[in-house]
Amino acid sequence: MPLRTKVSKAREQDVDDAMEKAAKSLDKYYKALGDFRDLSDKIEKCEDDMEHFYKQLHRRQYSTTQEKIRLEDKYNLARRHSEHFQEQYDRAHGRVDSAKATLDRHRKEYTELDAMFEDQEDKRMAAAFKKLDEEERERRQWFEAKQRRRRPSHSRKAGPSSDQAPRPEYSRHSSRKHDQQPRQPPQGQQHPPRSQDQPTRPAPPNRMPTELTITSWRRYVDDCFKDYSSIKEFPHPPIMGRHDDPASWEKDLKALFRQLGEIDLKKESYRWHPDKFSPCEEGKKEKFQVYAREVFVVLNAMAKEK
Repeated sequence: MPLRTKVSKAREQDVDDAMEKAAKSLDKYYKALGDFRDLSDKIEKCEDDMEHFYKQLHRRQYSTTQEKIRLEDKYNLARRHSEHFQEQYDRAHGRVDSAKATLDRHRKEYTELDAMFEDQEDKRMAAAFKKLDEEERERRQWFEAKQRRRRPSHSRKAGPSSDQAPRPEYSRHSSRKHDQQPRQPPQGQQHPPRSQDQPTRPAPPNRMPTELTITSWRRYVDDCFKDYSSIKEFPHPPIMGRHDDPASWEKDLKALFRQLGEIDLKKESYRWHPDKFSPCEEGKKEKFQVYAREVFVVLNAMAKEK
């Protein structure tokens, strides 16, 4: 696993630990607060009993001396209970204050760590984007050089030499531009007029996959991403672009993820980050990372557009 991913996971673990501490502190605070309120209710009941027995004694609501002694005993017992609960009440009050201070400290630690992690994650992503741009430039240059080497030699029979002829520009996510333009017939040669009965060119098939296809693909993606080291075949998106030409995926990928509805694009892009595929077996890892990088870039661009 790359060092960058290890550091990111360690920082994320720190945030999770701080959140867990804050949650435990919150539980302790609520428990101390509950004990405090219970003791307050007990003290209030003891004071009500004391007032009741005192009124009976003061108004001489007894018929015998033995009954008077019994009322005095009940009054004294209620007073002792009240004093005992008051001592517990004071200690509980201290526990509430202590738990509240601990909760505030852990909550502050969690907030600071979470903010720091997000800031560091943003910086890491910016560095990843910069690296992706550099790799994309190198890939485009290599692709253009390869296309120039593939030019047939008989194309130099007429017209300016190949060194002087302008070479076509290739965009990042498309094939040759001049391949998409209709070829002009040589001078003096004209196409015969199209017959009225001649069938027109059939419309291209629908590029969007069915809902069943997308559901099956999403389920397969979730299974793959549970353990990246076990991926044997890359979970190619169900799009029309060639699997071996990820640079042509952008348009179809955007349409695919828009069809998924409301999803967290930033979180989804993390799942496709090329570093995530580092545990894959050698010989496939580099190819998987090239494919994943294209999905990752498209998802991040969509997240920024929102």
